[in-house]
Amino acid sequence: MDDERDCSVGASGTRCIKEAFMSDSSYVAAVAAVPGAPCAMGCGAYGDDRLDGVCRHCFLKLYPDALSRLRVDHLVYVVPGALADACADFEARSGVRPQLGGRHDGLGTHNALVGLGGGRYLELLCRDPAQPDPPRTWMAIDNISDAPRLVTWAALRSDLDRAVTAARKAGYDPGTPRRFRRQTPSGSEVRWALSCSHYSEPLPGDGAVPFLIWWDSDSPAAAAPQGCTLISLHAETNQPHGLAPMLEAVGLTAGEFVRTGEATRLVAVLDTPKGRLKLS
Repeated sequence: MDDERDCSVGASGTRCIKEAFMSDSSYVAAVAAVPGAPCAMGCGAYGDDRLDGVCRHCFLKLYPDALSRLRVDHLVYVVPGALADACADFEARSGVRPQLGGRHDGLGTHNALVGLGGGRYLELLCRDPAQPDPPRTWMAIDNISDAPRLVTWAALRSDLDRAVTAARKAGYDPGTPRRFRRQTPSGSEVRWALSCSHYSEPLPGDGAVPFLIWWDSDSPAAAAPQGCTLISLHAETNQPHGLAPMLEAVGLTAGEFVRTGEATRLVAVLDTPKGRLKLS
């Protein structure tokens, strides 16, 4: 995420407020809940804590396309069986070999990563045979036994406490922020903070609602193998009205992200050396 980019808006901020009020009724409620909080870009409008403290107009200037507005950090692709087999399968389909990431101690998983461009990455998540009886597992991994599944995703936020408070005011609790760390195979340490309630099924919004993340170290996306690019990400559901309040509580516009489908699922399209690859 690039919080330092300049956003040239009129000094009065009148246009920011007017457009926000006209285009998003849920935004009006958020502004009313935090009167006097200025837009972080200094335009003079009220900021929205769901949008990292910027007003909606400045947010649209910072993130001009629908994919960037999702602020995707990574996708969680849960794979059954052995992680090495999953990496070989992904390489056969995409032409890019995932790189081993590390172990999530106490959660029973380990992972491998592939860069998706733009600071994003794909996480292949698998049960770790070195942790046969962890205190708990996450990402619904114990329910994935037959075929890989794109179970959920992470959205980047620069201030988790502020984002969680705003989501709770809007009626959805994404989880109290917690700090994590793991060692990479090279011996370096990766540190991050999560606001997450994505443990056993049903996941929030059946996985369509993201958990929130911020990196206290460099994101592993930079060191992940390159060659794939995330082209699109959307959710399909037969209950769009049930998803919308949770998505909007974490600063997402349901109208841009949700499509009608027979059941709730995530769908990502990657551009790879072997052509387009759809994950769901």
